[in-house]
Amino acid sequence: MAKILVAEDSQAQAVQSRSLLEKAGHTVQMAVDGDAALAMFRAETPEIVLTDMHMPGMTGLELIEAVRASHPDVPVVMMTSDGTEDLAVEALRKGASNYIPKRRLGQDLISIIDGIAEMLDGREKPELGVVQPETDRS
Repeated sequence: MAKILVAEDSQAQAVQSRSLLEKAGHTVQMAVDGDAALAMFRAETPEIVLTDMHMPGMTGLELIEAVRASHPDVPVVMMTSDGTEDLAVEALRKGASNYIPKRRLGQDLISIIDGIAEMLDGREKPELGVVQPETDRS
């Protein structure tokens, strides 16, 4: 399963997200805001980032931009209680892989994260130290 960094300033939402993800077998790191999440991201790059939109200091949109600027291959999922279509479009335009209204966390979080994790597992991984035989061109 995936190593996930969750940026969430609401303790209740943090507990819910962590519980759902860990029950599904994922490893979870928690950050209380965007600034802490970015510092944790830089120290140990997770496979997936799940971020709240509204946090003190760095917002979720700013965190998406920062992650995408340095690691464009790391998926970032935005979650918020302000489930407007405009915000979803803005998050996706900034580079979010997906968007989840918080009212749908219980129904959608695991299927979205598992889908991303499966996609990551399916990426072709280079095999180090393997030399491919040359083909005979005679």
